[in-house]
Amino acid sequence: MVSLFVALSVHAGNVDVSRNNLGASLSPYLLQHRENPIHWQQWHEDVLAFAQAHNKPIFLSIGYASCHWCHVMEQESFVDPEVADVLNRHFVSIKVDREERPDIDAVHMMALQIMKGEGGWPINAFLTPDGKVFFVNSYMTKARFLKVSARLASIWKSNAHVLKANGDRLSSQVEKQLAFNQASDDAVLDISALIDRIATEFDTVHGGLNGAPKFPKESLMLFLLDAAQKTGDAAVVSFLDLTLKTMATSALYDPVSGGFFRYSVDAAWKTPHFEKMLYNQALMVTLYSRAYAVFPDPLYRRVVEQTIDFVERYLSGAGLYFASMDAVTDYEEGVYYLYSLDEINRILPKKFQALSTRIFDISHAGNFNGSNILRFSPGWQQVLAMYNVPRSDWNAVWGQLLDELMIIREQRPRPKVDKKAITSWNALWINALWEASNAFDRTEWRETAARAQETLLDVNREHGGLKRYSLNGVVGEADSTLEDYAFAISMLIAAYDNTAKAAYLKEAEAMFAAMKSHFYIKETGLWELYQNGRGKVPFPVQSLRDDNFVSAYGVVLQVIRQLIDRTGDVRYREYSANSLGGLSRVVKQPEEYASILRALDVQGLSGQQYFANGHGKVDFEVRSANDGTLDVIAKINMQEGWHINSNQPGKKALVATRMEVNGVPPVTYPNADVLSVSWSGTLINIWQGSVLVEVPAKFVGGQIKASLQMQACSDKLCLPAETIEYRVFE
Repeated sequence: MVSLFVALSVHAGNVDVSRNNLGASLSPYLLQHRENPIHWQQWHEDVLAFAQAHNKPIFLSIGYASCHWCHVMEQESFVDPEVADVLNRHFVSIKVDREERPDIDAVHMMALQIMKGEGGWPINAFLTPDGKVFFVNSYMTKARFLKVSARLASIWKSNAHVLKANGDRLSSQVEKQLAFNQASDDAVLDISALIDRIATEFDTVHGGLNGAPKFPKESLMLFLLDAAQKTGDAAVVSFLDLTLKTMATSALYDPVSGGFFRYSVDAAWKTPHFEKMLYNQALMVTLYSRAYAVFPDPLYRRVVEQTIDFVERYLSGAGLYFASMDAVTDYEEGVYYLYSLDEINRILPKKFQALSTRIFDISHAGNFNGSNILRFSPGWQQVLAMYNVPRSDWNAVWGQLLDELMIIREQRPRPKVDKKAITSWNALWINALWEASNAFDRTEWRETAARAQETLLDVNREHGGLKRYSLNGVVGEADSTLEDYAFAISMLIAAYDNTAKAAYLKEAEAMFAAMKSHFYIKETGLWELYQNGRGKVPFPVQSLRDDNFVSAYGVVLQVIRQLIDRTGDVRYREYSANSLGGLSRVVKQPEEYASILRALDVQGLSGQQYFANGHGKVDFEVRSANDGTLDVIAKINMQEGWHINSNQPGKKALVATRMEVNGVPPVTYPNADVLSVSWSGTLINIWQGSVLVEVPAKFVGGQIKASLQMQACSDKLCLPAETIEYRVFE
């Protein structure tokens, strides 16, 4: 077993652990604890060396700034002198911001899941001096925490070998779970079968997956949306329709300020956990933007617009985006978002009083601690009609009602905001802006994405390398992660796709090279999630799971494919060759590995695809005709100096361009240019620059399968013919 603190004992004595040292931190979460009577230390080599040199066990507490139960435990235990006395006498106490150090969080979250069967924050772990967890729990009452800490201190004094043995066993289990399984297996990636397996977990009443607490599982929803686009599977389409509409009209969504809460504590989405995370907003904007392209519901447009507005108003500053908004205000959970019937009747203009109580089901009794979480009542649109609001005025009246509710809310203190600008989360949000700008053709969102990207790469870089986060323009000490680099590369590729600026693709390639130098292990062909060779966690963390977020491994696989498509450089493939040795895990729990599945199951999905080693690009579009049927259009763009053969090139040896949709060819192809081939004097018919090929086949919906065959040439060579496929269910 690898020891956590190898070769650190030389630093013993270089740190004063007799006082609280969190005041020197940049992390908002750590600063929240700087006045605690506990002698909190940051996770630092000198602190760890002190524990080892003095054979003193470690109490490690991990949380984040917007964590509700972290605040509760602080108020109940960490400000208490009795608790502080026990910890200060018997333990070296360390506080960690999980957003600053996700590597430390990952190790101890796995320990918590193994020991308790579930995870959550805060994580409160007791470690041997050499860093092996022998006891871990989440929230504990003061009485429980005092009993546990005092008992463990006593056992360490009299029978330390028992706790050390526990630490050895638990650490071995954690290492096994977090280490990548390279053993070959016979697992087969059958996407259809995996979807059938996931479908057994569908909550067909409330949407989402069965059980509580209930998370939106955005990565899984995006994977299922991909499947719905390709196959039109009725069960998947129905499930997505239910889930997306329910989430957007449930208490998970804030209809006044916009934005989504992190999760619901119940299975019916009735009671949210009130924190709002930047990454949730990014994933939800991406999900609803893509869903709008498949199911063009005005509700999805409103959700995207409101959520973007929320982030710009509440979670932005100095050109970057903040990590989260707290769940509590003045130590009360959710009060910023709650409304009483008395408040509605006293403050709202009379014409909105009955309307708001009916739409949001507001009552005297309330639905949360005597107040009301705003939830859409079933048939809320009919309420507008019942109050004789003309359908043409619905949007205006709705906007006025929300403005009035906002006036009430803005009279209250806002929840605190963690103003860390985390690199990966910012990149994810910028990607969401690119996605939404395309779905809804919003120029201002494109401009915002471009500006934010420039700021992120300016502020969150130091000495040419990415840093984990910045705060008020100052970068934190925490090292960047694989997630930071992978998401930033994905962001740059999205910028290239949206602007055609070659500089963005060049920078993406340079950043991939940097990512490789920090995280790629040449001997194994694998990627570490955290910078290799740091010696600060006991073993490599290489989990592929999404864990209610997005797997960095999945994004790495995605950007490798994207770079190959756009550059034609197949050497990128070697960096994904060994990444799926443990495919059996993915097959056994597909709902936990949706990002990996999305990266693998990409054939024929994207409406924008590259060919000719990145020298050509095709944008597919399905348009509604005046008679309600559908036309399929392929917009082909070639870089200067490149062309494709027309549908009748005039020379038998050349491969003609052919497009079919569901077996139906276009009525006409565009006119061709005539090119004289210099080395033979032959005249051939070509297309260059921008070309539109249209199939006005009058489809009425259902499965659409487009196939486009092309051969690209320059003035020096012709590439092999390629066939691009596009599948969508309309």
